[in-house]
Amino acid sequence: NILGGNGQAGKTNRKKNKERKKGYETNLSGLQISGLVNYVGSNTFGGQITLGINSTSKYLIGSQFSGIFNYVGFFTIGTQISLIGNYTKKSMSGIQLSILINSTNSRFSGIQFGSFNHAGEIGNRKGPTPGYGSALQIGLINTSGNMGGWQIGLINISKKVTGTQIGLINFFTSGTQVDYKDGPAYGLLNFGYYINPR
Repeated sequence: NILGGNGQAGKTNRKKNKERKKGYETNLSGLQISGLVNYVGSNTFGGQITLGINSTSKYLIGSQFSGIFNYVGFFTIGTQISLIGNYTKKSMSGIQLSILINSTNSRFSGIQFGSFNHAGEIGNRKGPTPGYGSALQIGLINTSGNMGGWQIGLINISKKVTGTQIGLINFFTSGTQVDYKDGPAYGLLNFGYYINPR
């Protein structure tokens, strides 16, 4: 199922780019079901279900369920569940569940459950300006930039940590801002360093 391909068929790249600049979109409002591939050229408001791959070029507000992989080009508010992996290019608020990999490059709030989980940033729940919602990562390897939520796994890796890490091996930095309370790291081996903010 391809939503958005027919409207652009036979047009030159110049004409396609001109239409995009004017706000041309191909949105899905509802449910898209296929055996192999679901593709939406712009936004999905609803759900995509397939045994293969789901792809939404811009925003997903809803759910993706696939046998192989789910992809969203901008942000997701909702759920991504697949066997192999889930990827939201920008921010994600909701649940990512897969056997292998869950990833978002920017802010994440919600739950990631898989072998490898990555979030660009998980909101600070402590400090002078507590941010957006917190998150929980459960997996063999969990990574994030600034982390103000929870990481539970064999190996946890984060930059500035104001949340909690529970794992066999934890990597972190702390003490980056005067008013922040550093989060604890519980593990057999904890590797971190303190940055004096003054």
